[in-house]
Amino acid sequence: MEAHLIASHISPLTVREAAAAGLVLGSAFADDPLMRYYFEGDEDRLRPVRKTMTLATSLTLRYGTAFGLERGATLIGVALLLPPAVRDLPLPAVIAAVLQTPTLWRPRALARHFKVTSSIEAHRPAFPCWTLLSLGVRPADQHRGVGTALLQHVLRWLPSKDPVILETDNERNLPLYLRHGFEIASEFVPDSERGPRTWSMVRAEAG
Repeated sequence: MEAHLIASHISPLTVREAAAAGLVLGSAFADDPLMRYYFEGDEDRLRPVRKTMTLATSLTLRYGTAFGLERGATLIGVALLLPPAVRDLPLPAVIAAVLQTPTLWRPRALARHFKVTSSIEAHRPAFPCWTLLSLGVRPADQHRGVGTALLQHVLRWLPSKDPVILETDNERNLPLYLRHGFEIASEFVPDSERGPRTWSMVRAEAG
């Protein structure tokens, strides 16, 4: 582990930390191709992305597990993980969350979200597997080993024989996952080829 991470620690997140996790993931994904697609034309994209990631963290904590990497008392990295019994955040729960924040998503953004989700599901394997729903690092701490440390922790925490999947729409993320045993299962452009190019990746089991 890099020197600046020696004083860091990784632990499961609680519901009380969902807002802090949303801030981390929101800042990490504000310029992500998928978020740019959802919130195309928004002058202040960071605000809806942060709120979206806070909702995603809250729902993940209800149906799965979230881990946070803290340096000192500051949360700088977050990973969201769903178990094999939950292939994605349940649609009724997503709709209920959206209805609680009706000004968060414009109708176009919401329609794009559901179409992208449908495309992603069509490219996921049929067998049961864990889903690494999201892994993000605060921009100021990126490229310093934080994402690697989080990913390694998640993979050690998982049962070694259980497969895990993820999707990324950022090509620069591919080397990190390839180094940790993931393989590209498919490459596609979601929402009838209107969304960002996406890579579906699978890690069959620990090597």
